Amino acid sequence: MQTVACIEKYAKPLIYLDSSALLKDIQTIMFSKNVSHIPIIDENHGQYTNAYVIRRKTIWSWMYRNDGASPTVGDVREKPLPVVNRDDSLASAMKDLVGVSAVLIRGDDGDFTHILSPRNVADALRDYSEKFQVIEQLEGALRRRLSSFSGEDLANAVRFKSEQPLESGEMPETVSIDSLSFDKYEQAFGRLWAQIGLTYLDKKFVLRLMNTARRYRNEVMHFRLQGNEEGLEAVKELLGLLNATPGK
Repeated sequence: MQTVACIEKYAKPLIYLDSSALLKDIQTIMFSKNVSHIPIIDENHGQYTNAYVIRRKTIWSWMYRNDGASPTVGDVREKPLPVVNRDDSLASAMKDLVGVSAVLIRGDDGDFTHILSPRNVADALRDYSEKFQVIEQLEGALRRRLSSFSGEDLANAVRFKSEQPLESGEMPETVSIDSLSFDKYEQAFGRLWAQIGLTYLDKKFVLRLMNTARRYRNEVMHFRLQGNEEGLEAVKELLGLLNATPGK
């Protein structure tokens, strides 16, 4: 299960004040830090109370309706933002974001650490879609290198016991290149290395890249948003290598 923790890096570190703050204090922090929300959180012996929130949009709206007059905290305070925990499911947190401008993330120690907005979620999804795209490009490059082989050649290359000859009367299997999983690409490259025309490259190095790329792909496909950067670099490096080198 994906939790809020996996998307936390896209959220903004929380800037807040306590309920003793005057509106001018709140506005000063709001504009100097360029934040649109200032949650008001009181702390008492390690216990945190999410009291209310001041939003920049609400301040401007109040001033517009009141001919530029200066509001007080009481004029613009709003009910506190919803709270999600780091170990809450990401799906439930996204439901909590429906209809609100942000939610607070509560850390493991009970304190509030980040503020998460729909924009932050959109940034995470955009970043994630880019990972899908580069993996799709890599799989396309791998398929192109294998596209000249017959279904029988591919079937023999990915058989678990391909070193054993077919028994008398046994018909050779065939597979479609589009039906191959990533681990089968890896297996096919290892067994068809010379025929692919890559003997001028370090086979062990390339297969290590493929193995790292495969593990990273699996992380991405299982929506593990904290996929390792080493894996992403392996995908990009392998894609660059396949696009830049001649071969069959």
